[in-house]
Amino acid sequence: MRQPLVLISLSLAVLLPANVLAQDQVQIQFQVDPVLVQTSTEAVFTVLTVPEVLSMTWTYQGGVTLGLWAGGAAVVNPVAQFQGRVTITATQLRIGGAQLRDAGNYSVEVIPTATTGLGPNSRSIQLRVFDAVAGVSLFVPSVAVEGANVSLSCTWTAGTEITVQWDKGGSAIIADSRITISRGSLVINPARRSDAGEYTCTASNPVSAQEATQSLTVYCEFAVIKTSGS
Repeated sequence: MRQPLVLISLSLAVLLPANVLAQDQVQIQFQVDPVLVQTSTEAVFTVLTVPEVLSMTWTYQGGVTLGLWAGGAAVVNPVAQFQGRVTITATQLRIGGAQLRDAGNYSVEVIPTATTGLGPNSRSIQLRVFDAVAGVSLFVPSVAVEGANVSLSCTWTAGTEITVQWDKGGSAIIADSRITISRGSLVINPARRSDAGEYTCTASNPVSAQEATQSLTVYCEFAVIKTSGS
């Protein structure tokens, strides 16, 4: 007699709507995603979800529990890497004095109160940490001759994940058959008199930027071409 009962219950389950069989999950969003910060500043993760929350638990890299918010109070775990730098509130995780090694994936699990009729849910967010760009310098040759190879070099003393933008007289320089650009290097071969002018290199990453400007003079057989006004 038991076998027919089991078959009947399975048939009923197939016929039931999905929203009856499975509780809808609470919606979670982040105010900013991903979070990009400079070293030594504060990284802030702000959660947007329902106000009726039973608990909110934060983890790092999928396995390290940083702490939780429950019952109107925070409980922070003593994780060595984040010691004394973690603050948890009802809607935020804050990490003070961000370090390069703090970069990675962070997750929040939200358990709403029963009155919402919603089930638990989790969401991940990426933190990227950068050293600020500093000490940018642009070097141009003191003697550049028309028809020869001319090399300009952009350097910096600090910064991570840096990209370089080259400009001449306020206009972006585009690589072509004469101009080769490789990050902090710009090579013109062969140089022309029209290449004389004011060059700027801008070194930047997602949290900072710094530029340097120098004038290039191109010598030819009959004249010296300088920047306008010189």
